[in-house]
Amino acid sequence: MSKNGHLWGIGVGPGDPGLLTLKAIQALKEADVVFVPKASSRGESAALQVVAKQVDTSKLKICDFPMTRDQVDLDSCWRGVANEIAALVETGENVAFITLGDALTYSTFNYVLQQLEGRILPESITTIPGVTSFAAAGAAENFPLVCGEEFLSVIPLPDGPLDRICGILKESDVVVFMKLGDRLSELLSFIEKEIPGREVVFASRVGTPGQYVTRDLNRLPDDVTGYMSVLIVRKDGTI
Repeated sequence: MSKNGHLWGIGVGPGDPGLLTLKAIQALKEADVVFVPKASSRGESAALQVVAKQVDTSKLKICDFPMTRDQVDLDSCWRGVANEIAALVETGENVAFITLGDALTYSTFNYVLQQLEGRILPESITTIPGVTSFAAAGAAENFPLVCGEEFLSVIPLPDGPLDRICGILKESDVVVFMKLGDRLSELLSFIEKEIPGREVVFASRVGTPGQYVTRDLNRLPDDVTGYMSVLIVRKDGTI
Protein backbone atom coordinates (compact mmCIF):
# COMPACT_ATOMS: atom_id res chain seq x y z
CA MET A 1 0.00 0.00 0.00
CA SER A 2 1.42 3.36 -0.97
CA LYS A 3 2.02 5.91 1.76
CA ASN A 4 -0.24 8.95 1.78
CA GLY A 5 1.22 12.40 1.45
CA HIS A 6 0.58 15.40 3.69
CA LEU A 7 -1.27 18.70 3.48
CA TRP A 8 -0.08 21.90 5.13
CA GLY A 9 -2.36 24.92 5.37
CA ILE A 10 0.07 27.78 5.80
CA GLY A 11 -0.68 31.29 7.02
CA VAL A 12 2.06 33.43 5.48
CA GLY A 13 1.31 36.59 7.44
CA PRO A 14 0.15 39.99 6.19
CA GLY A 15 2.82 40.60 3.57
CA ASP A 16 6.28 40.87 5.14
CA PRO A 17 8.38 37.79 4.25
CA GLY A 18 10.24 38.33 7.52
CA LEU A 19 7.09 37.34 9.41
CA LEU A 20 7.01 33.85 7.90
CA THR A 21 7.48 31.28 10.64
CA LEU A 22 10.33 28.77 10.55
CA LYS A 23 7.73 26.01 10.49
CA ALA A 24 6.08 27.54 7.41
CA ILE A 25 9.41 27.77 5.59
CA GLN A 26 10.20 24.13 6.38
CA ALA A 27 6.81 22.97 5.11
CA LEU A 28 7.25 24.93 1.89
CA LYS A 29 10.59 23.19 1.33
CA GLU A 30 9.04 19.76 1.88
CA ALA A 31 6.00 20.36 -0.33
CA ASP A 32 5.88 18.83 -3.80
CA VAL A 33 3.04 21.14 -4.86
CA VAL A 34 2.16 24.59 -3.50
CA PHE A 35 -1.42 25.76 -4.09
CA VAL A 36 -1.64 29.54 -4.43
CA PRO A 37 -5.10 31.15 -4.13
CA LYS A 38 -5.61 34.27 -6.24
CA ALA A 39 -8.67 36.42 -6.67
CA SER A 40 -9.70 36.19 -10.32
CA SER A 41 -9.93 39.99 -10.51
CA ARG A 42 -6.34 40.51 -9.29
CA GLY A 43 -3.26 40.40 -11.46
CA GLU A 44 -1.08 38.60 -8.94
CA SER A 45 -1.25 36.71 -5.67
CA ALA A 46 -0.24 38.69 -2.59
CA ALA A 47 0.41 35.44 -0.71
CA LEU A 48 2.79 34.26 -3.42
CA GLN A 49 4.82 37.47 -3.15
CA VAL A 50 5.46 36.67 0.51
CA VAL A 51 6.90 33.18 -0.19
CA ALA A 52 8.45 33.83 -3.61
CA LYS A 53 12.01 33.33 -2.38
CA GLN A 54 11.10 30.12 -0.54
CA VAL A 55 9.40 28.18 -3.35
CA ASP A 56 10.59 26.86 -6.69
CA THR A 57 8.20 28.10 -9.38
CA SER A 58 7.90 24.56 -10.76
CA LYS A 59 5.97 23.62 -7.60
CA LEU A 60 3.30 26.29 -7.98
CA LYS A 61 -0.35 25.63 -8.70
CA ILE A 62 -2.24 28.93 -9.12
CA CYS A 63 -5.94 28.74 -8.21
CA ASP A 64 -8.24 31.51 -9.38
CA PHE A 65 -11.06 32.16 -6.94
CA PRO A 66 -14.05 34.14 -8.25
CA MET A 67 -14.87 37.44 -6.54
CA THR A 68 -18.54 36.61 -6.04
CA ARG A 69 -21.07 36.07 -3.27
CA ASP A 70 -22.80 33.32 -5.25
CA GLN A 71 -22.47 30.36 -2.88
CA VAL A 72 -22.98 27.79 -5.63
CA ASP A 73 -20.06 29.18 -7.64
CA LEU A 74 -17.87 29.43 -4.55
CA ASP A 75 -18.63 25.89 -3.40
CA SER A 76 -17.86 24.58 -6.87
CA CYS A 77 -14.49 26.33 -6.89
CA TRP A 78 -13.50 25.16 -3.41
CA ARG A 79 -14.65 21.62 -4.21
CA GLY A 80 -12.51 21.57 -7.34
CA VAL A 81 -9.40 22.64 -5.41
CA ALA A 82 -10.15 20.11 -2.67
CA ASN A 83 -10.49 17.35 -5.28
CA GLU A 84 -7.05 18.17 -6.67
CA ILE A 85 -5.48 18.27 -3.22
CA ALA A 86 -7.08 15.00 -2.12
CA ALA A 87 -5.92 13.22 -5.28
CA LEU A 88 -2.34 14.40 -4.76
CA VAL A 89 -2.22 13.45 -1.08
CA GLU A 90 -3.73 10.03 -1.81
CA THR A 91 -0.90 9.32 -4.25
CA GLY A 92 1.79 10.27 -1.72
CA GLU A 93 2.41 13.89 -2.70
CA ASN A 94 3.10 16.57 -0.07
CA VAL A 95 0.93 19.62 -0.63
CA ALA A 96 0.98 23.14 0.79
CA PHE A 97 -1.88 25.64 0.55
CA ILE A 98 -0.77 29.20 1.32
CA THR A 99 -2.97 32.05 2.46
CA LEU A 100 -2.43 35.62 3.66
CA GLY A 101 -2.57 36.31 7.37
CA ASP A 102 -3.51 33.42 9.61
CA ALA A 103 -4.50 30.14 8.00
CA LEU A 104 -7.81 29.87 9.89
CA THR A 105 -8.83 33.53 10.33
CA TYR A 106 -11.19 34.63 7.53
CA SER A 107 -9.13 32.42 5.26
CA THR A 108 -9.86 30.54 2.05
CA PHE A 109 -8.19 27.53 3.64
CA ASN A 110 -11.19 27.22 5.98
CA TYR A 111 -13.44 26.39 3.04
CA VAL A 112 -10.97 23.98 1.48
CA LEU A 113 -10.78 22.15 4.82
CA GLN A 114 -14.55 21.82 4.88
CA GLN A 115 -14.54 20.27 1.42
CA LEU A 116 -11.78 17.84 2.47
CA GLU A 117 -13.60 16.58 5.56
CA GLY A 118 -13.63 12.79 5.54
CA ARG A 119 -11.36 12.60 2.49
CA ILE A 120 -7.94 13.03 4.11
CA LEU A 121 -6.99 11.56 7.47
CA PRO A 122 -6.75 14.25 10.19
CA GLU A 123 -3.18 13.22 10.92
CA SER A 124 -2.30 14.00 7.31
CA ILE A 125 -3.28 17.67 7.69
CA THR A 126 -1.25 20.29 9.54
CA THR A 127 -2.31 23.91 9.88
CA ILE A 128 0.50 26.41 10.43
CA PRO A 129 -0.70 29.72 11.91
CA GLY A 130 0.41 33.08 10.59
CA VAL A 131 0.49 36.68 11.81
CA THR A 132 -2.84 38.45 11.27
CA SER A 133 -3.07 41.84 9.62
CA PHE A 134 -4.45 43.43 12.77
CA ALA A 135 -1.61 42.04 14.90
CA ALA A 136 0.88 43.50 12.40
CA ALA A 137 -1.00 46.82 12.35
CA GLY A 138 -0.90 47.11 16.12
CA ALA A 139 2.79 46.23 16.15
CA ALA A 140 3.56 48.85 13.48
CA GLU A 141 2.29 51.55 15.85
CA ASN A 142 3.24 49.90 19.16
CA PHE A 143 -0.49 49.94 19.86
CA PRO A 144 -1.57 47.38 22.51
CA LEU A 145 -4.54 45.41 21.23
CA VAL A 146 -5.92 44.36 24.61
CA CYS A 147 -4.79 44.68 28.20
CA GLY A 148 -5.93 43.08 31.44
CA GLU A 149 -9.56 42.04 31.18
CA GLU A 150 -10.46 44.10 28.12
CA PHE A 151 -12.75 42.60 25.47
CA LEU A 152 -11.56 42.43 21.86
CA SER A 153 -13.98 41.95 18.96
CA VAL A 154 -12.94 41.23 15.37
CA ILE A 155 -15.62 42.18 12.85
CA PRO A 156 -15.74 41.65 9.10
CA LEU A 157 -17.68 44.63 7.82
CA PRO A 158 -21.27 43.34 7.41
CA ASP A 159 -23.61 43.81 4.49
CA GLY A 160 -26.29 46.40 5.01
CA PRO A 161 -26.53 49.16 7.64
CA LEU A 162 -23.65 49.36 10.10
CA ASP A 163 -26.10 50.02 12.95
CA ARG A 164 -26.41 46.26 13.37
CA ILE A 165 -22.98 46.16 15.03
CA CYS A 166 -23.76 48.80 17.66
CA GLY A 167 -24.32 46.10 20.26
CA ILE A 168 -20.85 44.69 19.66
CA LEU A 169 -19.34 48.16 19.96
CA LYS A 170 -21.10 48.69 23.27
CA GLU A 171 -19.73 45.47 24.78
CA SER A 172 -16.17 45.69 23.42
CA ASP A 173 -13.21 47.72 24.65
CA VAL A 174 -11.33 47.32 21.37
CA VAL A 175 -12.80 46.53 17.95
CA VAL A 176 -10.93 45.39 14.86
CA PHE A 177 -12.69 46.02 11.55
CA MET A 178 -11.65 43.82 8.62
CA LYS A 179 -12.84 43.28 5.05
CA LEU A 180 -13.54 46.97 4.58
CA GLY A 181 -13.82 46.75 0.80
CA ASP A 182 -15.29 49.86 -0.79
CA ARG A 183 -17.02 51.02 2.41
CA LEU A 184 -14.10 52.76 4.10
CA SER A 185 -15.65 56.24 3.96
CA GLU A 186 -18.93 54.92 5.32
CA LEU A 187 -17.12 53.16 8.18
CA LEU A 188 -15.12 56.27 9.10
CA SER A 189 -18.31 58.35 9.31
CA PHE A 190 -19.93 55.65 11.44
CA ILE A 191 -16.96 55.55 13.84
CA GLU A 192 -16.96 59.34 14.16
CA LYS A 193 -20.63 59.24 15.12
CA GLU A 194 -20.72 56.20 17.39
CA ILE A 195 -17.29 56.44 19.06
CA PRO A 196 -16.35 60.13 19.22
CA GLY A 197 -13.69 59.66 21.93
CA ARG A 198 -11.34 56.93 20.70
CA GLU A 199 -7.84 55.98 19.74
CA VAL A 200 -7.40 54.31 16.37
CA VAL A 201 -4.91 52.65 14.08
CA PHE A 202 -5.64 52.40 10.37
CA ALA A 203 -3.37 50.20 8.28
CA SER A 204 -3.40 49.57 4.55
CA ARG A 205 -1.28 46.82 2.97
CA VAL A 206 0.58 46.40 6.26
CA GLY A 207 3.82 44.48 5.85
CA THR A 208 4.13 45.23 2.13
CA PRO A 209 6.21 47.87 0.28
CA GLY A 210 2.99 49.88 -0.10
CA GLN A 211 2.26 49.93 3.64
CA TYR A 212 0.45 52.95 5.07
CA VAL A 213 -0.25 53.15 8.82
CA THR A 214 -1.67 56.10 10.73
CA ARG A 215 -3.52 57.11 13.88
CA ASP A 216 -5.06 60.17 12.19
CA LEU A 217 -8.21 59.30 10.25
CA ASN A 218 -8.53 62.90 9.05
CA ARG A 219 -5.41 62.72 6.91
CA LEU A 220 -5.86 59.56 4.86
CA PRO A 221 -4.40 59.94 1.35
CA ASP A 222 -6.91 59.90 -1.50
CA ASP A 223 -5.41 56.72 -2.94
CA VAL A 224 -5.88 54.70 0.27
CA THR A 225 -8.81 52.29 0.05
CA GLY A 226 -10.42 49.56 2.12
CA TYR A 227 -8.74 46.80 0.11
CA MET A 228 -6.19 44.95 2.28
CA SER A 229 -6.91 47.44 5.07
CA VAL A 230 -7.76 47.08 8.75
CA LEU A 231 -9.02 49.54 11.35
CA ILE A 232 -8.41 49.10 15.09
CA VAL A 233 -10.56 51.22 17.43
CA ARG A 234 -10.05 51.59 21.19
CA LYS A 235 -13.29 53.06 22.49
CA ASP A 236 -12.20 55.23 25.41
CA GLY A 237 -8.91 56.26 23.85
CA THR A 238 -6.91 55.07 26.84
CA ILE A 239 -4.34 52.31 27.30
